[in-house]
Amino acid sequence: WESHTGHECAIGGRGSWPLEKSDDKEKKVNSLQLMKSLTDVESAYARAHAPLPALRTCVYSAHSSMKEDERMEFWKLGTTVTDDSKQLLAWVNGMSGWKTAEAEEEEVKPVEEEKKTDEDKPFVRPVLRRQSSNNEKTLLAKYKEELEALESKKAAAGDDDEVVRKRLLLQVTEKHAMLDESVQRRIAELTQASSVFQQLIVDCQVESAIKEADVKAQHIGPHSGRDAALAMGWLEVNKEKITASASETSIELKKLLSKHSVSVNNELSFLKQMALAAKVVAHVTSPMHKKLLNLCHNWLSTFLPHCLAKVNRVSFGLLSMEDCKA
Repeated sequence: WESHTGHECAIGGRGSWPLEKSDDKEKKVNSLQLMKSLTDVESAYARAHAPLPALRTCVYSAHSSMKEDERMEFWKLGTTVTDDSKQLLAWVNGMSGWKTAEAEEEEVKPVEEEKKTDEDKPFVRPVLRRQSSNNEKTLLAKYKEELEALESKKAAAGDDDEVVRKRLLLQVTEKHAMLDESVQRRIAELTQASSVFQQLIVDCQVESAIKEADVKAQHIGPHSGRDAALAMGWLEVNKEKITASASETSIELKKLLSKHSVSVNNELSFLKQMALAAKVVAHVTSPMHKKLLNLCHNWLSTFLPHCLAKVNRVSFGLLSMEDCKA
């Protein structure tokens, strides 16, 4: 009892014994439901008197946290929500006063008189006319001018692209003609050198085994030009020194003749391939056509021999010796 002084309890209750805790939920008032009931036009009070305008309702939310969904409901209802006391005071001061009964009657009388005059007038069906404002006509004319300007720009751009394409095609054709002339001149020189090498090989009686070994050892590529240039330089220096007698010809000389002859032939093949590739690039302008040509080349060089090898292995027992040789 030392903690009890008068009627104040240590736990905050009045009297000597603490009171039971009351339910706080029952005391809470839903502000949204309250505003809806105040502004409800179907309520008994609204039917008897008049509904409370939503613009005259306000909720002060400084002492509670209001979610965005609840604020949106108040906004749809037309109720003002604020958490600033100054804004609340300004809202109250800016609200107009209620109209008296005499002012409402004065506003209602002209409206009733207009209704009576409208009822007395005979009904006349309005004439339907298609109208368009001057602003719409101005905008339509402006848009037409812009459309014509854009179409002219598009046509000019297309013409420019066509002119540029033709100019580039003409340049490509000229460059290809220069390249082809140079390649054909080089092919003629290599052909003449190849015939000289073949004649020397026949005169010196170079064995076929040596030539086959050189053919297998060398392959066609960009390096063939270097090897062919070395071969033609060697031929120019040593052409007169080579004797036609097979007995006097050494094995090293025969190997050099075979090697240089294969180098010249490889360069001839490489130049012919390059001339064909340049012709395709210069005259076939469509990228799709170039892809199809590459596909055909790959198919003919890789896939078709693979298929033929498969067929030969499968049907080998059905073929005769003569068919296999063919």
